[in-house]
Amino acid sequence: GTCGRDSYHKNGADFTNYYNSFSGVSIMMFIGFGYLMTFLKRYGMGAVGLTMLITVVALQWGVWIEWFFSMWYETDWIYIPMNIKTLDTGLTLVASILISFGAIIGKVNPLQLVIMALMEALFYAFNKAIFLEGALSFMDPGGTVAIHMFGSYFGLAVSMMLGKPSTGTDNEINHVSDLFSFVGTLFLFIYWPSFNGGELEPNSPPQQRAVVHTILSLCAATVGTFVMSSYLNPTAKFRPVDIQNATLAGGVAVGSVCALTMQPSDPLMIGLVAGMLSTFGFARLTPLLEARIGLHDTCGVHNLHGMPGIIAGVSSIVLIAIKAPLGHDMPEVFIYENQALRQLYALLLTLGISIGSGLLTGFVLKLVGPPKGTDNYSDFPYWEVHPWERDEVEHHVKDVKDEKNEKNEKNGAHASKDKHGDAVYNKIENGRYSPDDDEVQEFEYEPKNVSVKNKPK
Repeated sequence: GTCGRDSYHKNGADFTNYYNSFSGVSIMMFIGFGYLMTFLKRYGMGAVGLTMLITVVALQWGVWIEWFFSMWYETDWIYIPMNIKTLDTGLTLVASILISFGAIIGKVNPLQLVIMALMEALFYAFNKAIFLEGALSFMDPGGTVAIHMFGSYFGLAVSMMLGKPSTGTDNEINHVSDLFSFVGTLFLFIYWPSFNGGELEPNSPPQQRAVVHTILSLCAATVGTFVMSSYLNPTAKFRPVDIQNATLAGGVAVGSVCALTMQPSDPLMIGLVAGMLSTFGFARLTPLLEARIGLHDTCGVHNLHGMPGIIAGVSSIVLIAIKAPLGHDMPEVFIYENQALRQLYALLLTLGISIGSGLLTGFVLKLVGPPKGTDNYSDFPYWEVHPWERDEVEHHVKDVKDEKNEKNEKNGAHASKDKHGDAVYNKIENGRYSPDDDEVQEFEYEPKNVSVKNKPK
């Protein structure tokens, strides 16, 4: 509005470089994050469509609010230079909100998402401008701590306040939804180097280092993910959820140090550790947190963004402490002798602000939640979908119930109480049955030795 003015890059090469960065980050937001979250088999429209809504709302609000807080240490108001670089910076704010979206996807309505986007942008910009870039001069060229770690723990705090959903627990996957999710993974993998290096001076040595180090870290994380995924699976098979997510952890973990001069072994080691730790999180830690403290993380953002974000923060502390006395060739990074200590303060402060502001936002979202009984993880409450999609499920459920009753009456017995049968019938009763479910294939009835094959038509 009246707070901004048209601004132009005098150097055409600068515009081209920033526009290339903007294009890459846009693809990451709309396609990468959007399709990565389509693993929910009945929430594809919500994953892609609401990602688009959040992106455009947060971009418009974020450009203004981030510039507002950046004026904190200025004596006079400076109009927002509305150019491609400003919009590119605004998109990095959007990334933090989409990460938080991953923790609560399928459990909130569109109004709650918009409110969360507006509130999170406020806290994100405050933390970044006042503390990270202002008071602490925090070094984080890839935005790992400021964006990924903040968005992850903010979203987890919101999820904790909202609690685990009690209805519509169809948060399951199928082969098709897994493939669509892989599309998002590949786009994120390809464009992640442009994300980590986009905020650096175009064509500068730091930007070139950031791109190369990010690629190395991503490759190492991918190797570590495949190894750990097979190792942690009792069947020794690769789990799609691991490959879809943990392979990207290397890009997250190297973000805070990607512009430093390093041996190739440094980003490779960071990526390897991040990929393996992220895979362990998906396989072991997420179920444990849900069982012990009730923390429900739909997309596993703690494993992909939270823990790798902490790795990035610790890596920056260690590497800066080592390289500062050696005369690093980026002297502007080491304005202060205690830069490593400042990195530690920034890490802890961001963690505290993200959790505290997330809890507050979650409390607000509970006041405008969907009506009781609304299906979660489903497009049906908010999107106009083809009627046959719901009718197909309802008809199959009815056929299975009728067949069950008919066989019970014919055999004069009740259904078996084995655990598998109970799980199947409970799934039907709760409206979670899908024609794609392989487990709804066989029901066993008493008396003994009577087995009825039932595959819905």
